[in-house]
Amino acid sequence: MRHLPVILATIAILSAGAIFFTMRTESQRRERYDEAIAYGARMEQNLRFGEAVQTYDSALKLDLTDHERADLRYRLARSKIRGNNPQGALGIIQELIAEDASRFNLDIGPLCLEGGEKAMALDQLPLARILLRLGRGVSPDRYEDFSRRLDSMLKPPPEAAGGESDG
Repeated sequence: MRHLPVILATIAILSAGAIFFTMRTESQRRERYDEAIAYGARMEQNLRFGEAVQTYDSALKLDLTDHERADLRYRLARSKIRGNNPQGALGIIQELIAEDASRFNLDIGPLCLEGGEKAMALDQLPLARILLRLGRGVSPDRYEDFSRRLDSMLKPPPEAAGGESDG
């Protein structure tokens, strides 16, 4: 009979220990996520997009909430675009659109337009068309602004438009 209170006390201690362990594990997970975001952001600021891609890609292996996963994938796509890999970003962008990442306050439209602009600069016209159409679908007002910028880039300078006669 004397052992019964000891057993109950042991059970109570084990339960409290499990709760503490769970809180500590969640805290560590969140700390690793925050560190990855901070390091990746520094790499983006320093124009080291390859390292940012590696950081965000590695962080996707953590146990993440839906919001954290969407945020990391958004950052990953942005880093791929800015690192001259808009093709690598396309699948991620399509997944974010399909999953309605806007519920996490992620605006995919500008990312699509930036990818389209980068693809165009890299002379990847089919990819540029895809990204621009995706951007138009999720962000119509920004698509019109991008179209105006694109038109101005493609127009010849005023002196070349008038031309000189040879005769």
